[in-house]
Amino acid sequence: MLTLATLPLASPVEARTGTEPEPPSDAREVKTPTGAEQNDPAGYPAEERQFDNPTDVDQDLDDSFPKGDSVLPQLKPPHWPEFKRMLYKKFGLKVGFSYQTIFQYASETLPGRQDVAGAGWFLFEAKWEAIRRGQDFQGSVVMAVDGRHAYGDLAVPGNFRLNTGSVWATDSAWFEWDPYVAILFWEQWLEKDRFVLRIGQQSSASVFDFFRFGDFRTSFSNSQLNSASAIIPFGPPGPGINFKWWPMESSELYVVGAVTDINAPAGEWDWSRLFDFGQVFAGVEIGYNWRRGEGDFDHVHLDVWYGDEVDTAPYPSKSGWGFKLHGSKQWNSLVAFANYGYNTSYGGGFGFTNSRHAANLGVGFLKPLGINGEVAMNFSWAQPQDRPDPLLGFQTGRDQYGLEANWKILLTPDLWVTPGLQLTFNPTYDPSTDFIAMPQIKMRLFF
Repeated sequence: MLTLATLPLASPVEARTGTEPEPPSDAREVKTPTGAEQNDPAGYPAEERQFDNPTDVDQDLDDSFPKGDSVLPQLKPPHWPEFKRMLYKKFGLKVGFSYQTIFQYASETLPGRQDVAGAGWFLFEAKWEAIRRGQDFQGSVVMAVDGRHAYGDLAVPGNFRLNTGSVWATDSAWFEWDPYVAILFWEQWLEKDRFVLRIGQQSSASVFDFFRFGDFRTSFSNSQLNSASAIIPFGPPGPGINFKWWPMESSELYVVGAVTDINAPAGEWDWSRLFDFGQVFAGVEIGYNWRRGEGDFDHVHLDVWYGDEVDTAPYPSKSGWGFKLHGSKQWNSLVAFANYGYNTSYGGGFGFTNSRHAANLGVGFLKPLGINGEVAMNFSWAQPQDRPDPLLGFQTGRDQYGLEANWKILLTPDLWVTPGLQLTFNPTYDPSTDFIAMPQIKMRLFF
């Protein structure tokens, strides 16, 4: 029942004029910051457009500030982010440090092989916006010092597929090499937010084949989902040219091009090999983003690539081409994704390219229980080429299936912890085994 108290009553001014009363001239709107704004210190100025891949140095630097909605509060001194912002404001310099680690255990391995893998990885990244910062024709120097090491006598995770007989790498990121300048290139923008070119020592894997959960340091380990070297013949970091182009000013349509040395020696500089052998990985990606807000978008892209034969590696290698179609769709906190790839190249720069067909289907749930990160699961399938594995040296014809699940957890504002599990069915290069369970854990401290 309506009463006088529940009826909307107009003020005398409203009753006479039929308009809202004017607020006092000194009134000020007070906006209450959200929880994320209260807990997540501002980082560098937001980039309108850039290479979006999570492992790209540019993107990683922008993500290197403390984040909100962690399990535990900040543990380190709070002044470091302020110092980083000061460096950028005064000198145009961005810096970031991280240390990441992984441990994996395999329930079954090939005879005589280690069943535990573990490694660590130190990374220093920097970008100096040297000329015309924030304007057309901005030019920058980008670099990364990278050192990776196994723990004691444990297997090297990047090569753990050789212990388990897997057709894909069970994690392709962790190898052993002494610290060196793995990345050093000049980044040149033409018209701001429309075209950017990179020339120098770089990695195609960090700009090619975008995937929002593709950070092998904190998310999926199955290499079909991050550095898909079993089907794309990537080489180690080496000299090359990459670009990204947004052909229409008001559109999220983009084109990425990559040409890098497929024959570069891992863990060292030797640009002479590019000119001696002229052996390259070349790829083009055409994609589109449907952006609705920060972290809320749909995506689709098509990759086409060509990989040269490598004539100096100790394993077989054949030139070839391939393509991959990838898409993802987001509904609020739920993200579904799928992809399919076909390939004829063999060996590649790392010697891992051994698959003819590969497909993945998965889902991720963002910020479960209000904790920053995601719970994600993926189903994979791969069919090997009708050749021996380039590194193991023997051949089988059976398809491999896999299931991976993980939970990427922001434990503190600058520490990711990702427990996970990989299940492998019919490992292609271990016919004596039908099933392998591989629990694992990753950690990444970034600042």
